[in-house]
Amino acid sequence: MKKRKLGRNRGIWCGKIVTNLELNHELQNKEKTHVIERFFKFFIETEVGTKDSENEKASVLPVIISETKLKEFSITPKKGDIVFLKGPWRTYDKEMPHSNRTKLEQYIFVKQIEVHEEFSVKTRNKIEFKGVLVDKIFVKERDENGHMIKKNGKFVNVLDENEKPIPTTRKKDGKIINDFTVAVNRPNGSDYIPAVASFKLAEFIAYQLEIGAEIECFGYTRSREYELKSNGQVGIAYEAVINRLNVIEPEEKSEK
Repeated sequence: MKKRKLGRNRGIWCGKIVTNLELNHELQNKEKTHVIERFFKFFIETEVGTKDSENEKASVLPVIISETKLKEFSITPKKGDIVFLKGPWRTYDKEMPHSNRTKLEQYIFVKQIEVHEEFSVKTRNKIEFKGVLVDKIFVKERDENGHMIKKNGKFVNVLDENEKPIPTTRKKDGKIINDFTVAVNRPNGSDYIPAVASFKLAEFIAYQLEIGAEIECFGYTRSREYELKSNGQVGIAYEAVINRLNVIEPEEKSEK
């Protein structure tokens, strides 16, 4: 049996806590007779960690920490604290109540936490991960009104003469953009991380990277607002903004 290859997923964040600590969920034993771990949630406001950070708004990001980690570091985070965090950027599909749909939840999963009296680190938001490219932008089929066509809940890709999806990019505020997803394997599952790149890197992902390529990504995480088409209300999206990317070449098979 082929051994499952694990990826890499780690980040550092420094920011101010902007919400109170609250219970997020509990983990029970198999018999569901008692709780074996509790997880708490709060949000931090942090800046990006790039050279052009003065052009970016601060982001508010969700944080999950276990009761075990709180006891390990003898910390009770509270609103207004400045915290330094280390850990992976985690994702999972959460089932929506009264619906067959799921929603992608994303958050900082704390492995290390420190409370500071003031901002004492230069980099306040940095992420890097290694995994497999599983999705990017493709040309979609549209109806006569220009709306993208869905089948079985998914938008339909336009295929070329070789029956392969046609890659593309999009434009926003004059910038060339590519949205893509990287799957990062961990021992008990995988994180499917939504990411975005711009300009030449966006074009490289579109036209030179194949689905299934193993890549290393470097950048920062951010939150952004978007308008919900169904009711016009504002939603919050989280994504990894990638400004550097390395392609991991497959290992050459040894000759027998």
